[in-house]
Amino acid sequence: MINEWLFLLGLMAAIGLWLAAMRNRERALHAARGICKTQGVQLLDESVGLSGLRLRRHDGLPQWMLRYAFEVSLDGQDRHTGHLWMAGGRVTGLHTGWPQRTLEEVADPDHAVVDLLQRARRLH
Repeated sequence: MINEWLFLLGLMAAIGLWLAAMRNRERALHAARGICKTQGVQLLDESVGLSGLRLRRHDGLPQWMLRYAFEVSLDGQDRHTGHLWMAGGRVTGLHTGWPQRTLEEVADPDHAVVDLLQRARRLH
């Protein structure tokens, strides 16, 4: 009888962990979409994937830090990897593996030609 209760308790714990993992993944996907929207890049495959797990202390208590990786494209012809860290359902860190876009590039994504003289003037 006790073995059956332990099995059910273990099964319920596994289901709870799976549901929590799916909630965190949805939060990470929502955050990645927001990051891509503000940067003016396309989130490829509309997905994120768990790529790392750390146990860190926060306010003296151990807390799991989840690393989610995702890929973006600047113009549909390239792929760049980024990742974000989550703890407690919140984004705590971000690494973008793509070049930052200027406001003009974000405003006009079809503008594929870059005037090098104009860009050089802006840098000086």
